[in-house]
Amino acid sequence: MSARSSKGRFAAGLPDQVNPSATLWTIPAVPAFPADVHGRAVVVLGATYVGVPEEGERLLRPLREIDEPIVDLSGTLPYVALQKMFDPFFPAGTLQYYWKSMYLEGLEDEAIDVVVDHVKARPSPLSMVALWVLGGALARVDPSTTATGARDAPFLLEILANWDDPASVDANIQWARGLFETMQPHGTGKTNLNFPGLGDEPEFVRAAFGDHWRRLVEVKRRYDPGNLFRVNQNIDPND
Repeated sequence: MSARSSKGRFAAGLPDQVNPSATLWTIPAVPAFPADVHGRAVVVLGATYVGVPEEGERLLRPLREIDEPIVDLSGTLPYVALQKMFDPFFPAGTLQYYWKSMYLEGLEDEAIDVVVDHVKARPSPLSMVALWVLGGALARVDPSTTATGARDAPFLLEILANWDDPASVDANIQWARGLFETMQPHGTGKTNLNFPGLGDEPEFVRAAFGDHWRRLVEVKRRYDPGNLFRVNQNIDPND
């Protein structure tokens, strides 16, 4: 049985309390990981369970047994500790970042191959690509009642270009944009506002709001016709 089919079947049968993800990455030289795996290319299979720890252990065990892990960091954590888990990998004032993301219609082998090939070609080993399983309670809300997100999308793709060499800005941005464009045939057409790139693509905000764009422009015209609140992912009342 392939890791791909095992992961897909695992995600399909999950209760709402579980949120799984897969991240393609290179293990950095930080104390959180043993020194003998620093610099190793990996697929990080992660999941959180909100509830009784013993039930979480039972539900997540199949994910831990897909293959022999290089490192197993699973355990019971307080909510605040979970929120801080990624902080050591994104130090403020040390690295440069360019992040984009998109909602996917599915995750077929062709899409997985595109992601893997692009990860192999990263200019920086600090860069990563993450895939999050969606659905559950998120998908049971009528999309017309909220402005953002792709509630019916099964997956979210995050493209996280991270680098420490100021001379490699163009190469890393081009890598992230290249993967974003290549994955468009697998996307829903919606983007995620949390990952705006440089915020300079005029179509980005429209793609995030989709069918709700015109309705939100009317709201902006009513409450902020002068566009005072514009230092954000802006909706221009004059559009």
